[in-house]
Amino acid sequence: MKRSIGYLFAELVIVTLGVSFSLLMNDLREQNQRQERERDVLKVIQANLQRDSINLWRHSTLLEYFEKNAAHLKGREEEAVIDSLNLYVDIITSYSMMNIVDIGFQELQSGNLQLSLSNDTLNREIMVYYTDLRGYIEEWNQIDREFILNSMIPYVIKNIPNLAVKEPPGFTMSKLPGAQVWKAAEFQNLVTTFVLYKKAVYMMSVEHKKVLARLRENVEKEIDHLKPD
Repeated sequence: MKRSIGYLFAELVIVTLGVSFSLLMNDLREQNQRQERERDVLKVIQANLQRDSINLWRHSTLLEYFEKNAAHLKGREEEAVIDSLNLYVDIITSYSMMNIVDIGFQELQSGNLQLSLSNDTLNREIMVYYTDLRGYIEEWNQIDREFILNSMIPYVIKNIPNLAVKEPPGFTMSKLPGAQVWKAAEFQNLVTTFVLYKKAVYMMSVEHKKVLARLRENVEKEIDHLKPD
């Protein structure tokens, strides 16, 4: 009888250990699967951020170019300013939009992960980048765009004679405008506003670069951390 009880006890221990081991293996397998899903999504986000870096470099370069050249329309001699109008009319009617690539973020948001990366700090960084920061960027881009479309372009079309609209959007002049066009207070105010908006959007792009660089570094570290042993 004692042997029978001991045998049953040993059987119970073996079964308990087997079940515990099975549960442990299932947990490890689920954890590995989750880490693999996280890593896959983070790789997509990593590629998106790399594309953002390229787009942001182009965007900030254009903004700096627009700002510096538009500034030539103020405080110059008459002949030089008239030449500047001929050379820079495309510039003062231009804007640059920075569009963040968010394929990985959308996958993270709509997938089984449900915005719940195991790294809470990185999860918050990604959320801030694709929501708050993008909101500020889009808001300033839209302000600049609406100013160009609703104020600068209508003034140029109305006041500069012999103007032809090209495709893609741009302008050519067969005859230089008179000095009264560039000397007009309204035009000078428009150019001042143009430069200010470009400076504001450029400053936003500088901060964007800093945040983007940190996020790219942290995403890369997390991808390495999630590598299978």
